[in-house]
Amino acid sequence: LHEQMVTLSGLADFNLDLGHLEAARDTALQAIQIAQSRREISFETQSRRTLGTAYLRLGQTLQGIRELKEALRLGRQVGDVPAEASALVQLGEAHLQTEQFGLAQERFEEALFLARQTEALELEAQAYMGMGEVRGRRGDLPVARRFFAEAARLYDRHGDQDGKAWVLE
Repeated sequence: LHEQMVTLSGLADFNLDLGHLEAARDTALQAIQIAQSRREISFETQSRRTLGTAYLRLGQTLQGIRELKEALRLGRQVGDVPAEASALVQLGEAHLQTEQFGLAQERFEEALFLARQTEALELEAQAYMGMGEVRGRRGDLPVARRFFAEAARLYDRHGDQDGKAWVLE
């Protein structure tokens, strides 16, 4: 069962990356069932983040937020700080979708704080991107540009040229 859980978890992420959202949802749900039966909290956390993101992209925002909150809770339970930061970034994006800018800003700031603790440059960059998006939507373009510039700098430092190019679009 362990190999099946690892395979399903990876397949769910792969399907999400390819945009096969229903397949990502279905395989993440299978991975969660196995992870729960084996008490593999780290795999359950990862699969819930994937499931939450799939739900968000499918337009099922409430289910997405529910899964991301559970991933955050599980990450905190086991002390997985990068998993917490990742769930917080995704929750911030969900709150952006629902135009809850105050909540989005709070989640991105929490994610940034945690990402800095673990020197997770990509998560720091994602948090800055989210904060830039919040500020941009609120009309504070000078601050938004500063956040986007910081995200680009972090992506560059991390060696993620695709991330940097995405910021600069």
